[in-house]
Amino acid sequence: MNSRKTVAVVGRGIVGLAVARELVLAGARVTLIGPQNRRGSATRAAQGISSTKGLVVGNTPFFREKISGHAGLSAWLEGIERDSGQSLPIHRGGVWESGTTSQHYREIVDRVFRREPRGIFGADSGLMPEPFTGALRAGSSLTGVVESDLARDLRYPGDLWFDPGACLDAIEKWLIKSYVTIFPEEVLAVERGRVHLVSGSLPETFDEVVIAAGPWSAEVLSASGAALPGGLFVEVGGTGILSRPKDGPSAIKESSNRSSQTRQGDLCVVSGKLSIAVISGTLRAGSTTNPELGRLASDEAIAREAGDLAAQIPGAFGRHAGSVDKMLKHQGYLPTWGVRVRTRDRMPVVGSVPLAGGGRLWVATAFYKNGLQIAHTAAKTICSEIMNGPVARSRSPFSSARFVESTK
Repeated sequence: MNSRKTVAVVGRGIVGLAVARELVLAGARVTLIGPQNRRGSATRAAQGISSTKGLVVGNTPFFREKISGHAGLSAWLEGIERDSGQSLPIHRGGVWESGTTSQHYREIVDRVFRREPRGIFGADSGLMPEPFTGALRAGSSLTGVVESDLARDLRYPGDLWFDPGACLDAIEKWLIKSYVTIFPEEVLAVERGRVHLVSGSLPETFDEVVIAAGPWSAEVLSASGAALPGGLFVEVGGTGILSRPKDGPSAIKESSNRSSQTRQGDLCVVSGKLSIAVISGTLRAGSTTNPELGRLASDEAIAREAGDLAAQIPGAFGRHAGSVDKMLKHQGYLPTWGVRVRTRDRMPVVGSVPLAGGGRLWVATAFYKNGLQIAHTAAKTICSEIMNGPVARSRSPFSSARFVESTK
């Protein structure tokens, strides 16, 4: 039986809260540290769509983790709803991928089916995107479907959308009910289990400390003497837009409907590096990342990026574009913005990191654009190793060993 370990978790985004939740469930005494609505928080600004765009086989460790996390995401969200007693805004009606031209559509089909009509799916597997299922069952050729002017979208029924901000609030509500202490302050460094805040040091010495603070993780790790090379983490900013709600300040109306049935008018579409979600009459749109839009981005730069995103929508979403463009012009929009972090090899760092003066920290960061999908799988990994002992660092593709060893 595990002893009741004391663990400090630094970071209140989806990764930090997922780690804290797993540790509480495992019996640890957890303290959560960090500002809640920090400017540039990637989770609070995230679109909320989880889609693998039809792919179910990963060719790299990171993509295999992403597919696994995506497959378990709905059940994880249901667990949060059950524990917190709070219904989350979730759209389980699938996600469409829009082809803007016949050529673009054929490229999507080649990618999804790996240039074979039945590819990695199969007409009766339940995984095949529409509209191919009906066509293949009826004996029609794939070419006929691809060439049709009406068939410019694929629908992935297993993909979903959820409200990231509501998810964070529900987890924190449950953590508070579970007697987790929260210090809403910035962490400067960690030294031998002591956590140093801007206002001073916490009196408690923790058995373990987890750093899951997104773009702020690098500073804490460096100040704490983590044996990681300089310049390891790269920050990139992501912009989005949120249409102004018609009724009241709430951007998304919560629903008690937990079934996979979508409400009339709800829609999620991805197209290239852009995505939109229309939920309960409110539009969220997300853009590709901008390497120049980091934590120091001005309000003017963020507004400019959001305006560029709004201008791209009419040409990016095929038959869905007209109604979405009309919604933006009628309601107007607010810019959203968050900072994402990746490593040089574009894979996260999950596990223990040795400190120059001895000891270790635990790290879960650099998920780039995939934190919503794999936060819960990374949290299980961190929790298992803290409570049961770390595995050999060379066994994990996300271990810090790949960077630590390269600096020796």
